Amino acid sequence: AYVASRAANEILYPSAHPYHRPPIGTEDSLRAVRREDLAEFHATHYGPNRAVLVLAGDVDPDSAIEDVRRSFLDWPKLSKPSPFAVPSAPAPERPERRIVRMKVKSQVDVVCALPGISRTDPQYYALMLANFVLGGGSLSSRLMDNLRDKQGLVYGVYSTLNAGIGAGPIQIRAGTNPANADRTADEILTQVSRMHSEGPNSTELAEAVSYLTGVFPVRLETNSGVASQLLGAELYGLGMDYIERYPAIIRAVTLEETRAAGWKYLRPASHALALAGSYPESAPPGGGR
Repeated sequence: AYVASRAANEILYPSAHPYHRPPIGTEDSLRAVRREDLAEFHATHYGPNRAVLVLAGDVDPDSAIEDVRRSFLDWPKLSKPSPFAVPSAPAPERPERRIVRMKVKSQVDVVCALPGISRTDPQYYALMLANFVLGGGSLSSRLMDNLRDKQGLVYGVYSTLNAGIGAGPIQIRAGTNPANADRTADEILTQVSRMHSEGPNSTELAEAVSYLTGVFPVRLETNSGVASQLLGAELYGLGMDYIERYPAIIRAVTLEETRAAGWKYLRPASHALALAGSYPESAPPGGGR
């Protein structure tokens, strides 16, 4: 799915945007990097006044803080830390479908990408719920119900909302038999179109709210789970009481708000579609459709 995901992002974002490029680099970019480049980048962007450290577990706070202070005492602060920002990107002018043929693969990975939102966007929670109903993790999602259970087109299908400091993509991923690749892609777009025009119904929203609030305590059963939630709360400025407030935040989202977020962001006209794997040779090798 990595190849299809990268191809979809290359369509969705312009060449100068950081999300257009793979975070691990390319063969050419890695060969071009010098040690001096890495040292300069580290000195410019890495410092204690741009770092967030979370400790969770059976520790004495005062002792732990003193240990941290001693450990990082010699780490110099950045004199002029630049604000971390991800530039916005315009939605694609038209849908595009790209095919990457990989003969060694036994299946075709289908990725549909759409412009998303940042973690601090006011519509984040509403879109999170709309995305969950579409395919955000439940076996009863619309994508799973239609593509796998009813039509038997895919082995699995899910939708992720990649919301960070910048507006990351919404990505829908599926793995399928090469003979079903085009039908799978078309059915994904059908379900996106349904969510755009109809939004979730009241039963779907209630089930999504119940699931997300019910599973949240499970994420806090380990020290790493608590640390992860606190890290996000600090990084995105959500407040240290975010863990306590989360269930109420989710329950407060209305059906109208969820439908409005789905209508705004789950727009089939703005999609980028990539298929990677053993795609049939008789089909056209890429481009729009």
